[in-house]
Parts: sequence; C-alpha cells; structure tokens
Amino acid sequence: MVAHQMVQSGDLLVPHIYGELYLRKPPLQYWIVAATEWAAGRGNEFIWRLPSAVGSAMLAVFLAWWAGRWFGGRARLVTGFSCLALVALWAQDRGGDIDALNTFCCIVAACCILEIAVGPTRRPWAWCIALTLSIGATLLLKGPAALPTILGALLGSALLVAGRRPRLVGALHLHDLFRARVV
Repeated sequence: MVAHQMVQSGDLLVPHIYGELYLRKPPLQYWIVAATEWAAGRGNEFIWRLPSAVGSAMLAVFLAWWAGRWFGGRARLVTGFSCLALVALWAQDRGGDIDALNTFCCIVAACCILEIAVGPTRRPWAWCIALTLSIGATLLLKGPAALPTILGALLGSALLVAGRRPRLVGALHLHDLFRARVV
C-alpha cells in the first residue's frame, strides 16, 4: 500500500501511508514496487508481487552462475535447481514481502566477499563495485537487520585467509582480505 500511495500521490521520494509519513522501514522496497507499478501503468497484486518473484529468480540465476564459476557445470545445474526448490523462498515471492529482494542482495554481497577473499577472480575491482552496490541495496531494503549475513561472510573469509599470512589474533584486516587469493 505504501508504494501504491507513492505512485498515486506522485511523491516518489518519501513514503506515506494514508497521508501520514511512514519511515518505519528503509525505502528501497517501496521505490522498486512503485517503479514497477509506474512502468506497468496500473497497480494490482500481481504487479506488487512481481519484484519479489524477479528477485528470487535473479537469486537462482546468480547462485547458479557463481557455483558454476567456482565448481563447474554440474554445480551450476544443481545450485540453480536447488535454489528454485527452496520452499522458504516461495513464501517470500507469494507474499511480495521485502525479504526476497533482501535475500538476493545479501547473498550477492556475501558471494562478492568470498570472491574477493578467496575466489578465482582476475578483476577484484569489479567485485568491489558489486559488493558496494549490494551492501548499499541491502541497507536500503532492510537496514542494519541485513548485516548478519554480510558480516558472517566477512568473518568466514577472514578465517579462511588467516592461516596464509601472519596477523594479529582476532584482527580483521580488510586490505589483506581483499588482496588474498587461493593458489
């Protein structure tokens, strides 16, 4: 309803509901749903739920591509179908809630961290840009509640890299983390 009322009122920047300012949640979900409604020219349940379904489809495609990049073609196929078979994601799509797009952005951020830290990348700058965009989108979708997945990937990557270089116990050096590679 918030996104629908944004389109109806023409105020696409600040979310309102029933004429009252609504700042309980970060605005990106509302902006995406409002943009979808505006592009479709009408608002209904299908249009309002479409961004969540597209977000889950993008998650399956991204994870399949990423798994194939790391582990080969069979892993790509298994990962893609496994992601599509997750019943928990179906509930996110059906309800059109904020979690489907947030899940996509969090997973992209976590994969970017893993790719930068221990992956087979030749272009870490591109992964850093993707990481920045996905963390920004995650914060604009869910706020700080989305950070545990990203922080877990950061900590896990730091632990993977920790045995390769001498460092202070418990210290997390981002510079070393982003420069590390698996040989």
